[in-house]
Amino acid sequence: MGSFFYRVKTKTGEIREGVLETESEAQAIETLSSQGYFILSLSEKKSLSPVAVKEPSVVTPSVTDSFHKVGIRDLSVFTRQLSDLINAGVTLLHALDILRNQLKTNPNFSSIINVWYEDIQAGLSFSQSMGKFKDYLPSVLPALVASGEASGNLDRTMRQAAELFEKEYELRMKVKSAMIYPSLVATVGGITVFILLSFVIPKISSIFVEMGEALPLLTSILIRISNLFAQYWWMVILGFVGLIFFYKTLLKDPEYKLMFDQWKLRLPLIRKITLETELARFSRILGMLLHSGVPIIEAIEVTLPVLDTEVYRKELGEMKEKIKAGRALTASMEKEDLFPQFATDMVKVGEESGKLDESLVKVAESYEKSLEYTLKILTDLLEPILILIVGIMIGFIVIGMLLPIFQLNLIIK
Repeated sequence: MGSFFYRVKTKTGEIREGVLETESEAQAIETLSSQGYFILSLSEKKSLSPVAVKEPSVVTPSVTDSFHKVGIRDLSVFTRQLSDLINAGVTLLHALDILRNQLKTNPNFSSIINVWYEDIQAGLSFSQSMGKFKDYLPSVLPALVASGEASGNLDRTMRQAAELFEKEYELRMKVKSAMIYPSLVATVGGITVFILLSFVIPKISSIFVEMGEALPLLTSILIRISNLFAQYWWMVILGFVGLIFFYKTLLKDPEYKLMFDQWKLRLPLIRKITLETELARFSRILGMLLHSGVPIIEAIEVTLPVLDTEVYRKELGEMKEKIKAGRALTASMEKEDLFPQFATDMVKVGEESGKLDESLVKVAESYEKSLEYTLKILTDLLEPILILIVGIMIGFIVIGMLLPIFQLNLIIK
């Protein structure tokens, strides 16, 4: 018979501590769980002296500055492993101890988990400790953890979080992989043309100029362009770097981001990809939060920061206010042009059947499949178009350089 010191959380959120006499740690876990408690920590009592309780660690701004945003891939692995450990009967505190040791190769994430471990050991809830890192984690994660703590099903909500992050990672990789080859063609083609115009053509053109013969119009235009590149090539590079920096800086401002997104949504194919990506992301996250018992207003608030498009954030913010005023989700969506009829109809069916969460997940799955097809069309179109553009530019340069040689041959003959 052993004595085990426990710290548990009740369904009302109250933290309780005590000593339990049982045969083993497994039996202690079973006894506490059967009483409806959420186990925060459990350790064998070595002495009669009470266990010292640590003060909750405080993460000040100077400390959080040393942290970085946690990647979606790392979060998917962490939540999946945490779910498996809790489901296997391991206490949350012990599970975090295991994972922080496993993630020592990722010092940033390991340090964050270490703060969670210390906070829970001191009596804070998992969701409260996560709230300290709201700038480094997706807003959906603390919301799912809070719902899991309230329902006593943290393992299930962590599994849902893992599925969500895995889907999000898969979605991002689909978009990135679709753009890899076109980006590579455009980059290699652009660099090739830049080198030809800046360094190769000026050396060749000097020979034609010394001949003193009248040059073809195409060759003259090419020489003038190459002279500009040869003289100001450093400005071209500087301007390109400055444009990227200016673009990234402007996008941090919500107003400019909104203007850019509005312009982007005017391009037919880009609009389709953007809408399908955001609809899939919005529907899956909202559906999962509703399934976990999060109220719809809070669920929409959590979903807003996860979206990439400022236009959608603005529209969802307006929808949230309409729902607060008593309107249904479907009625709010029907007034917005960013939600296709299919999505609105599915949400309406979900509201009428009382299975809104399931309908939203089905909407997400539908748009994920549609996005995959759209990305395939985009890559199939972009690849030949980019190759054609690069080919025309290089062909223009080659013909421009060959024309004087052909002209010279005619004169000699």
